[in-house]
Amino acid sequence: MQNFLALTDMIVPEIIYNLSLLGVLLLVSNLLNDRFDAASWKGRVAQGVLFGAIAVVGMSYPFTFVEGVIFDGRTIVVGIATIFFGPLTGAISVIMTILFRIWLGGDGVIMGMMTTLTAFVLGWVFHVVKQNNDNGQITLPQLFVYSMMVHLMMAFYVHALPENIADDVFQNVAISFVVIYPLITIIIGKVLNDHHRGKEYVGKLQQSEEKFRLLIESSDDVIFTMDTDLRHTGVYGTWMKRINMEPEDFIGKRAADIVGEKEGQWYETCYRKALSGEVVVYEWETPAPDGMVKYQSKVSPIRNREGEIIGIVGIGRNITELKETQKKLARSLREKDVLLSEIHHRVKNNMAIISSLLSLQSEYIANEEARSIFRDTENRIRSMALVHEIVYEQTDFVEINAAKLISRIVDLLSNSFGLESRGIRVETDLEEIILDFNHSVPCTLLINELITNAARHAFRNHGEGTIFVRLSRANGKNEIEISDDGVGVDNVDQLYNPVSFGTTIIHGLVQQLRGDISFESNGGGLTVNIRF
Repeated sequence: MQNFLALTDMIVPEIIYNLSLLGVLLLVSNLLNDRFDAASWKGRVAQGVLFGAIAVVGMSYPFTFVEGVIFDGRTIVVGIATIFFGPLTGAISVIMTILFRIWLGGDGVIMGMMTTLTAFVLGWVFHVVKQNNDNGQITLPQLFVYSMMVHLMMAFYVHALPENIADDVFQNVAISFVVIYPLITIIIGKVLNDHHRGKEYVGKLQQSEEKFRLLIESSDDVIFTMDTDLRHTGVYGTWMKRINMEPEDFIGKRAADIVGEKEGQWYETCYRKALSGEVVVYEWETPAPDGMVKYQSKVSPIRNREGEIIGIVGIGRNITELKETQKKLARSLREKDVLLSEIHHRVKNNMAIISSLLSLQSEYIANEEARSIFRDTENRIRSMALVHEIVYEQTDFVEINAAKLISRIVDLLSNSFGLESRGIRVETDLEEIILDFNHSVPCTLLINELITNAARHAFRNHGEGTIFVRLSRANGKNEIEISDDGVGVDNVDQLYNPVSFGTTIIHGLVQQLRGDISFESNGGGLTVNIRF
């Protein structure tokens, strides 16, 4: 027991010395790892020479049990070198270590060579294990297993010493090294693991940063950041080449320093809104060698994790071509509007001429029935002309106010048939409904036919009466109702089977509207309801 304690007092200082060497090894290894790529052959060779040199230095100042029998940290050095940097690094350190141990000589040469080679072989095995791990790192349990295997073998190799030395070494030294060496291996492995993981994270971060930098610097969009003093902290994008400027022309400057006080105040008004938490969109332009370039920028606040605004970021896009396209489209639209307006005007005039000719011609017709046919045709043409007239009067050629259209038709037919002088009133209840041109024409003709029929037939036995016209919309459908308080119809069913020219037109127009029509006559008057 006293011998064991005495040996322990001797071993501990030597181990502390070897640990200090291993600490230097870690420091220099990390520096080399930062200087050279560990995956390159240069990096592996450099690490192999370093680990081999540290092992040689450790063997130069070992714990000497007896002359020629020494203990040091070479198994840790060789194993760590092989696990973390691969077989090339491990082989270089092994060769340097074994050659130096042979040069030292003594009874422990065979044992020393065997422990070194074992550390290398097992290190190679665990290097493969490390590569097959999901994160490419060796785990602490795996390091512990490796170290226990190596140093248990080291304890076994004690029997390679001369018999008179082997028992003393095994009893007094082997157990101490089996406990201490694995602990040192795990500590060093943990430090290297953390460094490699940190370097990997830094590498990924640098790749991500480089990718992001290339992305924003290659973009033709305007990308910039500002601090809370509205000074540029970053400006990116190829757009600066177009206006012959560099990031240095913006960094640290306010808008007023770049474009002048007056214009700069306008920009800073937008930026201050962004600093207050708003998302601001504005348009601006800047001179370039090939003319003015127009941009649209969107500026947003930058917030930290606490939600405090620490600056603003702006992204702008070149809208020069878009603006030019908009101008061309607006010009083309104006030209088409003028053309359509002229077409509607000419159609209206042509229809007015036709209706006037029919009116003149009807004056020379003695037959009242024929004259009535001419008048009906004239009213139909005038009703269609009304649609073109209303379109011509407004700027929108697509949407037509149905209430306005129906009011005009009612006035037209009232004058044509002299309803007021006959004591027939026309009342309307018209909801503001918008129709397109394709629905307006058949709708106009329908109302023309129905009011014409009411004016001509509903009040033939008594002069006075009322025609009621209603326009509404319900459940996604438009509804036109035209009713009168005249004599009504004896057989409503016959109206569903058109035989006259007028009823044939009515049913044809309803089909054109893809609607449905119903007739009702109860004790007097007729109500016609159309839904489409």
